[in-house]
Amino acid sequence: MAVHINNPQKINVCGNLGPATWVKNEGLSGRLGHQSRVMLVLFIALIDAVAYLIVSVTRVDALKVIDSSIFFPIYKVAASTLTIPVGVLFFSDVLSGKETLGIFVG
Repeated sequence: MAVHINNPQKINVCGNLGPATWVKNEGLSGRLGHQSRVMLVLFIALIDAVAYLIVSVTRVDALKVIDSSIFFPIYKVAASTLTIPVGVLFFSDVLSGKETLGIFVG
């Protein structure tokens, strides 16, 4: 259910989960102009590209020293070990019991 709010007043919305109160929140994109938003996206893309380059170079250098049958299992475990806490801490993800079991079993 999409709700468009054109003024900062509170409105009541009845959705599938029952009544809820929505407040207009423009966020960062509402306060920036179009050119500023484009620059922000390009800056984030640059940071992502540099991080990807560092990971790729590190992976190639590690494969020169370590056999791939040892490296890739470690790499997979390290990726999950770093990604899951970031999701929980920064994005307030909540893991169900099945998900937690799957993480430990996998």
